[in-house]
Amino acid sequence: MSLSNILGVQVLEELAKYTGESKRLRYKEIYKLLVDEFRIESRFDTVSDCIRELKNIGLVEGDRRGCYLIREFSSTEIRMMIDGIYYGKSISEKDATQIIDKLKNISPVDIKNRLKNLSYHEKYNRTDNEKTASIIDVLDEAITSQMKVEITGCHYKIDKKMHPNDRTFTTTPYNIVSDKQMYYLICSGTHARPKPELEMRRIDRMWDVRIKKMETGDPVRNYLCGETELDLSKWMEEHIYMFSGECVLVELKIKAENIGELIDWYGKNFTIEKTIGDKDTPEYVIVKLVVNTKALFFWLLQYYRIVTVLSPAGLREKLRQAGKDISDAYAIEIQDRC
Repeated sequence: MSLSNILGVQVLEELAKYTGESKRLRYKEIYKLLVDEFRIESRFDTVSDCIRELKNIGLVEGDRRGCYLIREFSSTEIRMMIDGIYYGKSISEKDATQIIDKLKNISPVDIKNRLKNLSYHEKYNRTDNEKTASIIDVLDEAITSQMKVEITGCHYKIDKKMHPNDRTFTTTPYNIVSDKQMYYLICSGTHARPKPELEMRRIDRMWDVRIKKMETGDPVRNYLCGETELDLSKWMEEHIYMFSGECVLVELKIKAENIGELIDWYGKNFTIEKTIGDKDTPEYVIVKLVVNTKALFFWLLQYYRIVTVLSPAGLREKLRQAGKDISDAYAIEIQDRC
């Protein structure tokens, strides 16, 4: 490596350590750092020429008043990636720490100041399953090669530790999705039902996954109603709680001022059939949408004050019974907590 190439590497090292878009160094400051840290003997003019050459080839941005290293990711982008890792409940403490440390190492200097504004807890409620990352690798390989997998699940016991299940099951994996800080596998159904269905399985509840090399996966169209490919965005909107089961057309009456709650959870793939009240500022709207009934049931328990089911009748009855069960449970006098 020539002397000029060595100097260029040294300049880039200093810029990587001390600069970002909001933190720049003047040419003289860079020169002083090189002298102090690398004991260079090059003249200031030589260093200035080197910086200009690095600018010409697109590695450095700025001028004599201040320049910085051009990075693949900005400070804000790195912060967003760190947040995603930190608050990912399916990522173990060990994996999260290692990944965040790597992101910090490629971060500009100003990210350290920005991270001070974040309220991070020392401990976060994340999975104890340290196999999640390696299991995702195996599932990715199986999805790419279109092979079946054999999965051993796991669960918590009262000792607050994870233990493997006694049984395994075989399935065809189709997609890995992240929802509400958890990783899920969309796969072929493993339960005997009149109509084949797709299922969701939490990946952090998997103890072991093995690819069945000699068993080709089932086509996903076998589990779809008239479709040849899985529309993932539509699937996620219909299954807000990641429950398996059928999706049906439902009719809801919702307070107009709370339509944002529906959009937050289900997106905008619904139709407004009717408005009730003033034409410009209606009190209620009647909407229709196709959703997973299991997921909608639990959503309605949360938002019963603002939403009423008009159809299907079976869901209305299920909610009515749930309300009665809740009322009965709290009507019973608790005599002995032990």
